[in-house]
Amino acid sequence: HYSMKVLFVVPEIRLDMAPTNFPFWAGILASIVEQKNGQVAILDLNAIRMNYGNKQVPSEVIIDAIKSEKWDMIGIGGLTTTYSRIKELAPIIRKHSTDSLFVGGGGWSTYNPDEILELVPELDMICIGEGEETFAELYDEAKNGRDFEKVAGLCLRDKNGFKFTAPRALISDLDKVPYPSYDLIETDIYFRYSSLPYSVESFNSKKRASV
Repeated sequence: HYSMKVLFVVPEIRLDMAPTNFPFWAGILASIVEQKNGQVAILDLNAIRMNYGNKQVPSEVIIDAIKSEKWDMIGIGGLTTTYSRIKELAPIIRKHSTDSLFVGGGGWSTYNPDEILELVPELDMICIGEGEETFAELYDEAKNGRDFEKVAGLCLRDKNGFKFTAPRALISDLDKVPYPSYDLIETDIYFRYSSLPYSVESFNSKKRASV
């Protein structure tokens, strides 16, 4: 029984402030991989930048993570403002994981997927719009058949150009979307820098005060 290995990469964003927003997209997609008995990890550069002086995570750290496993699929996503960083990360990822299916998704690539595939040649395809159902089918196809043209909601490379698969309808029942795999998210970092009432520091100071 073949178990796929999937890595989700969360780029750094807004280096002028601490990270406060969980990458729910990566957590939810990781949960889908786990439901399908795959192996999954999240490389959250936006969180772990706090371990490097709130600067971009050094390339050697990223390379070590990419080389740590033979990933069948690597997904990268983020807001539109992550584009320039993803443009830097994509060649590093591709160089050190040459055979992975490399997929982009999220706001940075959804609004102009064919142009993004042209600008970021390392990517194999873009997942357009809501990614949960598309990714679930993409995962199955990557594992079992690799006929990606039958998965709705993708923009694929096609010889020298690009091909859109059938459009994907919006998810009709949001209750079917699984909860994120919180155990894979850098929750300690996010809580440390979240607003005071929820932060670990606040909890600890209250605890110290009551001793």
